[in-house]
Parts: sequence; structure tokens; C-alpha cells
Amino acid sequence: MEKTVFSVLAPTVRACLQRMPSGWAERIEEIRMRACRPLEVVTADGFAFVAPDGRPVMRPGEAYHVTEEDCLKTLNLLSHYSLYAFEEEVQR
Repeated sequence: MEKTVFSVLAPTVRACLQRMPSGWAERIEEIRMRACRPLEVVTADGFAFVAPDGRPVMRPGEAYHVTEEDCLKTLNLLSHYSLYAFEEEVQR
């Protein structure tokens, strides 16, 4: 997961997730990134917010808060800086 998914995440978000305790990255099923909201991960065991230092936390106030820039950077990395081409690819 790290090599495929992490490579298209904004550097700040990627850093938070890479700092998570050993074994967490392999268990992540979903990464929730919403502008101005806490970074959240979902595993088979439930969900957790992710602190800037990678600690899984239950309080949103302790979590890294995703910025609009993080969302835009992730979208650009995911689409290879071409939303038009990405849209065409997704439609297939």
C-alpha cells in the first residue's frame, strides 16, 4: 500500500501516515482527507484520527488537520497534473 497509495498523497499527509506505529499502514483500508478536517484512517478494527507525529488518536483536536493545499496537491499527484486526462481515464 505504501508505495502505491502513499506516492499520490500530499507530502504532509504522507509524512503523518508514514510516522504511524509499525503495522498500522498495512491495516489501513481507507484514508479520509477533507479540507479543514482531521486526517482519519479506517481499518477493519474501526477508525482513528492521525496526529502530526503519526500517533493514532481518538480526539479530532489532536489530529493533523488537512489543508486545502493538501487536497489540491493530492489531486494533482493522483491525476498527474492533468484533470482532463484523469477524467478520461476514470470514464473508461
